Amino acid sequence: MELNLRFPENNQVIVTFDGQETERLDFASPLSAADREEIRWYLETYAAHYTTDVDDKRAEGIAKN
Repeated sequence: MELNLRFPENNQVIVTFDGQETERLDFASPLSAADREEIRWYLETYAAHYTTDVDDKRAEGIAKN
């Protein structure tokens, strides 16, 4: 089984599961701008510098969320 989410527009999603596909469905991201910034920091900064003096507590909190 495979679940596929395709976003033809920022506010639409098409879901494909087990060979069946939906029409375009309305979509609203559950992430706030602050959430997206935290994810960006985690992927760009922490991932590249985790072995140096970087904020491990911040990274731990982001991972938990």
